[in-house]
Amino acid sequence: MKPKFATLLSVIILLVSCEFSKSMNKDLISGLTTKGNGLLCGEVYLSCHDEKISRSSFAYGEKIFLIFEDISGFEKTDDYVFPGIRITVLSEAGDTILHNPDLYAENVEGFNLSPLALTTNIIMAEPIHSQ
Repeated sequence: MKPKFATLLSVIILLVSCEFSKSMNKDLISGLTTKGNGLLCGEVYLSCHDEKISRSSFAYGEKIFLIFEDISGFEKTDDYVFPGIRITVLSEAGDTILHNPDLYAENVEGFNLSPLALTTNIIMAEPIHSQ
């Protein structure tokens, strides 16, 4: 069962705390779009059940992971980086289904990993409509 809203056309990611050059990448099949301001990333992809996926429809209750591997370009403070990820999920019609301005806003300790890899997930669910 694939809900109407579950077409993931565009996931826009903005990683902050960066330098000045800009990057953008888009997967034409899934619609996954990434934007980095001064960042380099080895690979960005969607994953489900530990397998890379490249599709734009998802089942109700399906858990999708967004994986960023080998990220560089962050300004460091005492060998720690403080990334931010903004995520926006749009329907086929361009309506906003999900928006979070910073998924790592509560992380005050930062990350001291090399190479840096970040992961976030989305669980697909049907929207609630008033009747």
